[in-house]
Amino acid sequence: MQPWSVGNGDKVRRQDYEFGGMVSAAPMAGDWFHQHFGSSKDPLRLTAWFGPNNSTSRKPGRPGEAITDRGAIDIKKGGGAIPYDEEDGYLRKEFEATLAAQGMQSRMTPKLYTGEAQAEDDPGNAF
Repeated sequence: MQPWSVGNGDKVRRQDYEFGGMVSAAPMAGDWFHQHFGSSKDPLRLTAWFGPNNSTSRKPGRPGEAITDRGAIDIKKGGGAIPYDEEDGYLRKEFEATLAAQGMQSRMTPKLYTGEAQAEDDPGNAF
């Protein structure tokens, strides 16, 4: 989960978005870690297409069974999401440097990286 800190940063791939572009970011089952960063002054709009019945949250189940999105659940709780306080520190530095090159600053509060954050501290909840 922390490829740079353990010497595996060369195995990580970065794909930058462009206006009007399309990226196939999670081929096959998409069951590998990936993250999206908006580093433009313009909003970033993402859409996910999984193909027919190809998302882990869209697998058929028993009638009335609740559907869960493993990608939005913390790995410590059985999901597939790495919380900010457990992600590789290189990601934060790279994101902040990319923003700075655009004349912007991160809206991520330091609490998000210490495990002390509450839901209202997440800038994704601002809109």
